[in-house]
Amino acid sequence: MVARNTLLRTGVLQILTDVVPGVSLQGFAYSDLDRHPDPASSYDVLLLSIASPERQTSLVLASLKAFAPKKIVLMAEGPPDRAAIEKLPPQVVGYIDKSAPPEVFIATVRRVIEGKPGFPWPITATAHDHVSPINAPVREVLTATKPQQPSASSLHVSSIFALGAAARTAPDSEVDLLGLTPRQYEVLVLLSRGHALKSVSRLLNISLGTTKAHTEAVYQRLGAHNRNEAVYIARAKGARLEWEPEPVNTRAKSIA
Repeated sequence: MVARNTLLRTGVLQILTDVVPGVSLQGFAYSDLDRHPDPASSYDVLLLSIASPERQTSLVLASLKAFAPKKIVLMAEGPPDRAAIEKLPPQVVGYIDKSAPPEVFIATVRRVIEGKPGFPWPITATAHDHVSPINAPVREVLTATKPQQPSASSLHVSSIFALGAAARTAPDSEVDLLGLTPRQYEVLVLLSRGHALKSVSRLLNISLGTTKAHTEAVYQRLGAHNRNEAVYIARAKGARLEWEPEPVNTRAKSIA
């Protein structure tokens, strides 16, 4: 793991020692990014802590030069800038909010080790889709960055869907998997796609007050404190949140 904060490095390494036994874990400071690459060392996963959004790209490039990791998982605070992250080199395969609960952090690291993307948003056909699994033993250098939601401006009209009865036939019964009601699942899916509460209210044809109540219920049932944590936890439980509901122009009016 690469992090400026010594306590953060120590804490993350301790968590991973208990979660992924049999791997080689190392911690590095930002000053180590100036080192010359060691041909004898091989790093499968690098956890990179991002001190500020402005330094994100430079830290990623410096990490690639110093350690040549196969995969990089960013850790940062606050909502992530998805557009900026998707412009980074393809080795960046995941993002973790530093305020996320431990189970979300653990689940994200495990997904990356298993060859799955570790982002808190649906993955599109980009270089990030093709993540090869890591064979144990794994040598991990950890870094940190924060998760990101798509901005409202990135949501195209063609992606606006109504989630009436369609949510009640979610694939593999994700409603039951997450312990949510069908309406709560609908709300969660729209939140995972970056919609604001007013947009969720409009798409589901329910009041803003009802939308807020459903959102709080989702957070409570998943043990989350915000949108990013809820999406992380849902995906960590195995929910894909990627099915396509019926288009808005074919939806019958519904009442929550």
